[in-house]
Amino acid sequence: MECHEISEKMYVAYAETVNVPEIDNDISYCTYLLDPHTSVTLEESKCIVLRGTTGFRTWEGAKILAESCLEKKSFLHKRKILELGCGSGLTGIVVCKLCRPHNYIFSDGHQEILRLLHRNIILNLPYMLETTGNQESTNDNLKTRPQLSSVQLYGDQCEHSNEEQSLSGEEKICAEFTTETSQPDVCILSLDWEAVTQKEIDSFQVDVVLAADVTYDPALIRPLVKVLHMFLSKQPQAEAWIACPLRRENTFDIFLQQTGEFGLACEEMELPKKQVFQFDRTVNIVIFRLYFKNS
Repeated sequence: MECHEISEKMYVAYAETVNVPEIDNDISYCTYLLDPHTSVTLEESKCIVLRGTTGFRTWEGAKILAESCLEKKSFLHKRKILELGCGSGLTGIVVCKLCRPHNYIFSDGHQEILRLLHRNIILNLPYMLETTGNQESTNDNLKTRPQLSSVQLYGDQCEHSNEEQSLSGEEKICAEFTTETSQPDVCILSLDWEAVTQKEIDSFQVDVVLAADVTYDPALIRPLVKVLHMFLSKQPQAEAWIACPLRRENTFDIFLQQTGEFGLACEEMELPKKQVFQFDRTVNIVIFRLYFKNS
């Protein structure tokens, strides 16, 4: 048997291959068809938990809440909307595409999710003009938005203060989107439910608060309901739509108990009749309409 020396080119090719950074196989693209002319493509994960959060996955609650919004698009038209725990952004992007709100604020508390969300907005709302590239051109847009301890604009290129950097050791960068058309303005917020204050909440004018799959952790239910109370109590005509999958009966009971303690009325909404998304419909999901009882 003859022995042949391995070509140096093969060693070089092998070295280049093993030195390529690993591709995140847990993240992929999924396209959702809303109608024959409209679709949403999201960078997302099928993993239940990834990098310490459930937000990379598009859950059933977000899909059914988006369907409900589509059936109530006339109500949402020209409304000022904020979403809590928006994750990969399905509900908000659907609303922006087909319901034409006045503006839409995406919020989440996980920095990697906000980066994912930022990419998904750019991917799906191409009419948006990101106003953070040139600081001089963004001052007029950003001055109406608070740079506060718990509520922060998020983006990719904006300057941030030393105070903001010291809040959590993570970069807090600001981004706002504006449009040249009649499309809604979009904003991304890093929002900490446990630290936000009423003064910070008062900086925002919101008609509708949306949230889906945010009642799974008993430890976060009280902070969630507290934030809802902050928004709804200061604006008597405002309301919140919360999609709650009934996975754990105790968390569901805690949520209802907390809404009562904070003086919020809680009514069950009718589920959407038209099925736009494909998912396991055996999952028991309730959509609640919350509002301040004194309204």
